[in-house]
Amino acid sequence: MSKRSILIVTIGNTDIKVLAKTKAGKTILKNTNDRSRSYLEKNDHIKKATNGTGDYILNENTITWNNDLSNLDYLEAKPGFVDFEDIERKPCVHCKNKSTLPTTELIADEDNRIQLVASKLLPLVEHIKQAEDIDLPKLVMVLNTDRPELDDKSLRQKEPYMFGSLLTRWLCEQFNLSYVGQLALPSVPSEQHAFYESCTKETLKSWQHAAPEGIGFFVNYLDGDQLAEGHCKDDPVLRLALTRIQACIQAATETYPDSNIIYSPGGGFAKFKPQIEAICELYTSKVYSWHEPEAELSDNKPGEALSDTHKFPSPDVSYRARKQCITLIKNGNFQGAAAIAAFFTDSKNKNLCDKNWAAAITEASLWLQGRSGLEALHQSVKKAQNTAVQNSTKPILPFKQESEMPNTLWAAFRVEAALRQGNIQDAIRFCCDISDIALQDLVGCMQSPANYELKPPVKIDSKQDKNNKGKKKAAKFISLPLAKEHTSYTDALTTLISDQGHSKKTSIQKILTKEGNLELNTNIKPRENSDLVGSLALNIVCELRQAAAQSSVTLKDLSQSHPLQMFEIKLNEPLEGRGTPRHYRNQITHGFMSETETNNAEQAFIDSKLWAEKDCNTRFLQQPLIMDLYCSFHLPDAQNQPLAELYRHFTDTLIAILRNAPVDFEPKSDIPEQKEPVMER
Repeated sequence: MSKRSILIVTIGNTDIKVLAKTKAGKTILKNTNDRSRSYLEKNDHIKKATNGTGDYILNENTITWNNDLSNLDYLEAKPGFVDFEDIERKPCVHCKNKSTLPTTELIADEDNRIQLVASKLLPLVEHIKQAEDIDLPKLVMVLNTDRPELDDKSLRQKEPYMFGSLLTRWLCEQFNLSYVGQLALPSVPSEQHAFYESCTKETLKSWQHAAPEGIGFFVNYLDGDQLAEGHCKDDPVLRLALTRIQACIQAATETYPDSNIIYSPGGGFAKFKPQIEAICELYTSKVYSWHEPEAELSDNKPGEALSDTHKFPSPDVSYRARKQCITLIKNGNFQGAAAIAAFFTDSKNKNLCDKNWAAAITEASLWLQGRSGLEALHQSVKKAQNTAVQNSTKPILPFKQESEMPNTLWAAFRVEAALRQGNIQDAIRFCCDISDIALQDLVGCMQSPANYELKPPVKIDSKQDKNNKGKKKAAKFISLPLAKEHTSYTDALTTLISDQGHSKKTSIQKILTKEGNLELNTNIKPRENSDLVGSLALNIVCELRQAAAQSSVTLKDLSQSHPLQMFEIKLNEPLEGRGTPRHYRNQITHGFMSETETNNAEQAFIDSKLWAEKDCNTRFLQQPLIMDLYCSFHLPDAQNQPLAELYRHFTDTLIAILRNAPVDFEPKSDIPEQKEPVMER
């Protein structure tokens, strides 16, 4: 097997047990306490290395490992610890003087040796060896604690001070790796924490070079008199300890790149376990987490499970991710929320309830980027709402079809979102685009119930082109000049907007040339043909803009006070000591805008009443200029709501999905999934 894994285990004071027998004759495992360990050391059953490190070695003549759990009556010990000083009265290790054994008797092997059992790690090792889809470890890292200087005696007695060395040696024997001892990390000031990663990586490289078959080591992430808690009451864990752990895991993944991680959080401090798993996921793409679920052990075998953390992310991961998404959405950062949700939409993730909320957030972000249609957004949101704990069926936007919604609403949402993020330069771009988008809405959607399109493609004459016989010539869009009687920008736009609310078709026809290769198709709406190479509405907008560029007449000179005119006036109105708001858009597009200029630009948009002051929650959608412009589309009452209310409902719907997403959801097999067509923008 060419690829290998990295095995990381956390251990505590119950990770090594001894084989014992109850008075009733039941074979069990008993925990060892600090007196037991000191006894074993004092009587040379376990020897401490003389090199000043935390190395411990078993005396193979008196103590050994038992790697067979098949004869156990109980896998785990009953409450309490075995105390060797209480039960050992004679040289015979397994104590024939049963009068001194109130509850248990040690079981010696055939060579009269004490039998130790790595009870939490043994099922994992057997599983790894037998699993065909799990790579054998190339590196073993045991995370231990050794704190002899603690003031609290009860805490000192719980320290697994020799277990790091003993279990690392045992794991190396199981996987044929070289035991390299303790990785010692000294205490350094916080500003020098980067030292840990560099020195750890350097040490691992040297060990790897000396033992290419693979290595095993242990590290004490807590030592001396360090406590697990942080330095202040609100800090859950000691961050120095996490820094040490992170340095070791990062160095290991860089020393053995492209390795999967197998993480066993069996022993040690519970508060560190989710932190360590998160570190593992930070530095590798695949993490297998070992768990022993609660189960009836009728066959005397542990109910082990080595789970892929990417396939079924832990619920706490989902809760935290959803909390982050809520914060980002409130601040207008829909793309950031979608980036977090992407982990849960991955094809490897089998958690359906996470997929639903994540898909809704992703679709909302794509819709705001113009990469997805309204129908796809409705479908995704509805699916997430149907599985929510508190069900809501109200649509995210009051438009059933793409063709009903003005693009101006979409563009206005983008401005508001950018401002809430503090992304001023994007807000400037999007805001200056609104006048063109609104004009296109007025021309292509609001003023006419139909769409102008090219005549059907002409069939190719076989006499002219034998190679393409029977095929059709692709329809090409022909530039539309303004009609001769409306050649000026002023006349054309005045004619266009003067019929607002009256004749919806005649005003457009008045400004079109009579000679274009176009016909009126009353069965097709503009948005449903957005993939045509240039729509009529967009072409008219371009023609009007080109006419305006060649004319000295501006919107300000028009007699009509249409909201679109007022919006244009504010974009092009010079401010004292500064350029026009549109000037800043041109500067961003064609050059660089410094921090000072960006601040000046923001103030210019505020002074022009295009944006509200910086301390306002809603900075664009409640401004009279955009509110009046949206009202000029004369939408039905259900759709003609204040833009700020529509945006609030948009975000509130997504936040409700995130708050109410279930952690346990089984789709009903008798209800077929509804698939709706996806609209391309």
